[in-house]
Amino acid sequence: MTVERADFDDLVTLVTQAPTWEKDRMGGVRILLRAISEGKADAPEQILARWTWRLARASRKLQDRRASAEFPEAKRLLGALANSRGHRHEENAAKLVNAALDLPLPVGAALLASAEGYTPRATQLIEAARERLATLQEVAGALAENLPQPKLTSGRSRRRKRRKRRKKSTEGAPSEAAAQPEQEPKPAETPAA
Repeated sequence: MTVERADFDDLVTLVTQAPTWEKDRMGGVRILLRAISEGKADAPEQILARWTWRLARASRKLQDRRASAEFPEAKRLLGALANSRGHRHEENAAKLVNAALDLPLPVGAALLASAEGYTPRATQLIEAARERLATLQEVAGALAENLPQPKLTSGRSRRRKRRKRRKKSTEGAPSEAAAQPEQEPKPAETPAA
């Protein structure tokens, strides 16, 4: 099943910008990147590229961690790029691009997702490297794999259980509450032993 271009564009905008997605943003980004890598988004290649790197930018912090964990030099290259201007900035962009193209695909994609050019030439170098890195589907898959899998259980169910336990312990009289826990654990301990 493919998703229409307008619908997928709405999903990308929602996941990357909506405040309600703050806690689940990385899970949503991961799912949309996987959809792009599996060819489920119906759009021209240029728009798919824009969505892929927009989603990568939304997950920049985790992509940066992945790049730094696999390639210790990444932090220095990204820091030099961010803290330089003018001609020096373009040189640092070229160094970062060359390093990203030499690295394995997931690390190189993470490095390019974390990079941001401030001059037109530096931006052009980074964009060209993103295109040369691999096919768009492979890059989207690598970026998705850099993100952690969503947690299966939600925090709400744990909160409800805690509230119920608190209500039970405060309902009865202190003497009854103290007497009941002593009686209940004994049968539970016997079968387990």
